[in-house]
This record gives sequence, C-alpha cells and structure tokens, in this order.
Amino acid sequence: MNIAYRFRIYPTEEQKILLGKTFGCCRFLYNQMLDDKIREYEKTKKMLKHTPAMYKREYPFLKEVDSLALVNVQRIWKRHIYHCECGNKMDRDHNATINIREEVRRMLTA
Repeated sequence: MNIAYRFRIYPTEEQKILLGKTFGCCRFLYNQMLDDKIREYEKTKKMLKHTPAMYKREYPFLKEVDSLALVNVQRIWKRHIYHCECGNKMDRDHNATINIREEVRRMLTA
C-alpha cells in the first residue's frame, strides 16, 4: 500500500532567503558541472570527475549554503548515466545538451 503525506511550510523571511540561495546555488552548480563536463569531454573524450568542493574554492558563495544540498547535485549525475545491456555507458544530460546545441547552431545558420 502506498501512502503519501503532503506538508505545507511557512518559512520566515530569513528562511525564504536561505531556501532561495540554496536552490540557486544548486542550480548554478549543476549547470557549471554540466558545462565543465562537456568541455572536458570535447577536449579529451574522457569524463571529468569532480566534486562540489572543487567549485567552492572558485565560487565562495557556495559556502553559504548547506553542503549536503550541493552533494545531492553531484549524486544526480549517477542517475543520468544510462547503462546499456551491451556494457556501453551514456550520459543522458551530455547527449541531450550536445543535441540541443547542434540544433541551435543549425537553426542559426539556416
């Protein structure tokens, strides 16, 4: 039997600001990791292995939010890897981003 619970929260103004920063930093980190991964793959044809801690040195504002939220961004990558029965592995986000970029280029040059 599946049971679902629905909760409503009423954050204070300070909590709203912290939630906004956390979601914004997670979105920024995800996009930054995706961009770095694509660039590294295009250069070396190998997947980049990186952690949120590597980005905290370059972007100090990431230190203001909960580190577990940022680690969960990294964990999302594992769900985006498709393992074929033949043993081949594909990064779904990487492939989708390349397809979107190529389509935009095609549309701009047409």
